[in-house]
Amino acid sequence: MELVEQLQKLAPWAADLPILPKVILSLIIAAIAALFLAVIWTTPTTTQKQSLNALKEILDGCYRRAVFTRTHAQMDQEAMFASVRECRQLVQSKAPKVATAELRQHVATLLAAFDGIEREHGKQPRDFSRIDGYKLEALRRLTLLSRLTGLLYVLPENLTEEVFFSKIDADLPPTVQSTRPS
Repeated sequence: MELVEQLQKLAPWAADLPILPKVILSLIIAAIAALFLAVIWTTPTTTQKQSLNALKEILDGCYRRAVFTRTHAQMDQEAMFASVRECRQLVQSKAPKVATAELRQHVATLLAAFDGIEREHGKQPRDFSRIDGYKLEALRRLTLLSRLTGLLYVLPENLTEEVFFSKIDADLPPTVQSTRPS
């Protein structure tokens, strides 16, 4: 009760206002309070910003031909494996910064897909269809991460048929003709 009395002493003129100005003043105060509440409750936290930045780095870093090209089309499989290894390392380093459990699960599945591709590296003969299955899973997870975060990411609709002869070529993004925006 003492707080109300103190507030009344702070603005005694407000109590003497006619009804219409009181309503207008009340609406203005309520609007300012609502704006303030919206700002403090909807502004992303530092953790959320770090999470979004980590996911953007994952999406940007994994946007390469080695991930999106059908395995039989690769002329240099060692370049593909080296490029995919870099993607796996990037995802692994950024995964702890992902804030929500749902996004973390998609990142973990993406990591598992890259890990699966790497496990095929040492096998002879290599199972191209299994590698392509892992790549398709990576493509699905990258698509989901893009949609869930609202980050624009141009994705191939399916594995592409591009060829590359070096690690530099394997690290290049897919060509525009074989992609669609997510």
